[in-house]
Amino acid sequence: MFDIIIPGKYNMTLIWNKHMNFFIKISRETQETICGLCGNYNGNMKDDFETRSKYVASNELEFVNSWKENPLCGDVYFVVDPCSKNPYRKAWAEKTCSIINSQVFSACHNKVNRMPYYEACVRDSCGCDIGGDCECMCDAIAVYAMACLDKGICIDWRTPDGDAYSYGYNNDNCTWHYRPCNSGNSNIVIIFNAVFKISHTTVN
Repeated sequence: MFDIIIPGKYNMTLIWNKHMNFFIKISRETQETICGLCGNYNGNMKDDFETRSKYVASNELEFVNSWKENPLCGDVYFVVDPCSKNPYRKAWAEKTCSIINSQVFSACHNKVNRMPYYEACVRDSCGCDIGGDCECMCDAIAVYAMACLDKGICIDWRTPDGDAYSYGYNNDNCTWHYRPCNSGNSNIVIIFNAVFKISHTTVN
């Protein structure tokens, strides 16, 4: 896990797990003072698609295109659905990602809306059509586990039960085992075999 702290009024921390997950953490004091692709951070998801021109876009493409840094870059007109492009992976993706909707995460379901995370997991897992299955799927599930942890709910979702869908616990290619529950200092979380300090900030 790599942390990069950017000093300034936003007290921003960039976190990369050296695989597929990238997080931006900023202090609560910045609420309603930022804008862009990460939304407004004002607690209202309905206006997160606010464009550079300060109006709410009707869809994600209009929103994304409005934030182009270079006006000479062409607009994006369609989004390729990974499961439509790789339909043979859809059933596998839905089955493996269903752990997010299962009893394993039941303690978190009323704390963090699971559907956006499940849908993102399916998309990411469908998109990894040539290798990287473990990284795509495990990282996607780990994002929901991390969101649960941010709400004080620790889910030990990877177990050595020998199941075909044990989420990389016994997979030599997944040596970065996700271990969210730490019995030591409550300000330290062990994730992907690396240690980082949790500050009083919120993922945006």
